[in-house]
Amino acid sequence: MSTGIFDRCDSKLMRSLHSCTPFNHMLDFSESTCHWQIYAGGAKHIAKRIYTLDRVYEGDALTVLNLMFYHDALNKFTARHWKQRTADMLGCARDDCIIKAVLQSGNTSKVKLPKPYIKVLEVIAKICDNILDHNDPARGSLEYIEHLNHLERRLTHVKQLVDQEDEIETLGQPCQDDSVPKIAELYRLAGLIYLNRAGKGFPSNKSNVRLLVEAGLEIVASLDACGRAFPVVILGCEARSDSDRLVILDLLRRTKSCRKIGFIAGAQKFIETWWAQDDLHAEEEFDYVRKFDAIMSLSKYRPSFAVSLMGGSFLPTTHKVKSHDAE
Repeated sequence: MSTGIFDRCDSKLMRSLHSCTPFNHMLDFSESTCHWQIYAGGAKHIAKRIYTLDRVYEGDALTVLNLMFYHDALNKFTARHWKQRTADMLGCARDDCIIKAVLQSGNTSKVKLPKPYIKVLEVIAKICDNILDHNDPARGSLEYIEHLNHLERRLTHVKQLVDQEDEIETLGQPCQDDSVPKIAELYRLAGLIYLNRAGKGFPSNKSNVRLLVEAGLEIVASLDACGRAFPVVILGCEARSDSDRLVILDLLRRTKSCRKIGFIAGAQKFIETWWAQDDLHAEEEFDYVRKFDAIMSLSKYRPSFAVSLMGGSFLPTTHKVKSHDAE
């Protein structure tokens, strides 16, 4: 497809978006404006002075490192799509110092690792870093395709073994045994969907994409709540039928009813904005990456998909996780 056609599609999408809703208010994802990204960036700069790659971390040091890893990896997602980013924001997001330190330490202690699990989150971060724009000539190169295929194999074959030993309560709520592996799997499926849609440019109706979506929706329907925004948004954007959308909305409603409201309003509005564009342009499908760019960039502040739907700060999960993936 020529650049001119893409530019006309972008223009049409933006006109459609702005004609539907007062987006400056609708897509303010955070209750706390832009402060989170200042804190996250500052914490990362401090961590680079403290954490080095010549040692393995344990205990509280590893707990803090895992916390930063979780936010840092998913912040790459918004850095990729939010067009108001600065060069400093993008440089900070692409700096892999935290991820490398976590991988160096691995599962060497009995510290409970945060959800999503390290191997899955690491691959999602690499996908966000490596997705090329539609008009980049390297997008059709063998090297690019092989790299995406390698990341896809890693997500396809990763095994997440959840150890329920020493279970305790977090966030004042009892642990739900069956939700731990289900949400881990939801992250894995969301990563594969995003890789196929954003990286490989597959349409929403491609068979392998639909199989991933159907598997994810089945998990969503079985959850009492889901406190993680990224997989809910990725799956929600793939819901085409009324029945599929109802599955997503029911999960958001259940999460809202049993947890403190945090990012849930922004996540739901993002998904509903996506659905509105799908319905308005049912006979054509906009470029997936550009659609994410356009909708996310309508937010005045850079959103964080690492924020829990349950609100409050992220705390490490109460389960030890052992992840092994195929290289």
